[in-house]
Amino acid sequence: DLSGRVRGRCPSCFLCDIAKMVLALSNTFKLSLNKGDKFITVRDEITRIKEYMTIQNMRYNNRFELILEIEEIEDLKIITFILQPFVENAMYHGLEAKIGKGYIKVVGRRKDDKLYFTIIDNGVGIADLSILETGYGVKNVKERIKLYYGDEYGVSFASELNVGTTVNIVIPARSEGGKIHA
Repeated sequence: DLSGRVRGRCPSCFLCDIAKMVLALSNTFKLSLNKGDKFITVRDEITRIKEYMTIQNMRYNNRFELILEIEEIEDLKIITFILQPFVENAMYHGLEAKIGKGYIKVVGRRKDDKLYFTIIDNGVGIADLSILETGYGVKNVKERIKLYYGDEYGVSFASELNVGTTVNIVIPARSEGGKIHA
């Protein structure tokens, strides 16, 4: 039984690393399926990000830190795959090319009837932000936000070369059944 060793009793064991990666992949696939539901709790989306970062840190020898600051919004519902694609972009386009250690910080907070998410990395940055508009993942998330929430919500970007990139997402605060959470 590798489950005890996966939880930290044997961190240098190759078999435990394999078991840990398989478990992370399995959990990611389960969350991705989400029983066909288009909405997911913030908690489950954050779990998906943690599992993704576990896999990436196994690939890159623990070069990356995930910092989470989620303010009491874990039970609210958001459409699936809003945050994770931007974490993935931060990894591949920002941190992978960076020399040395890096971080991705995910901040989530609620103000009145809106949720605000910020994804910050200290990667290589982007000189031309219009490049982001051509990526499939970014276009997909932006279109789904407009479709489900309306034109007043969306995604914006800021970046500085050799400093990093920031993604800001604004959506309505919704609970079970899609009603605005008071």
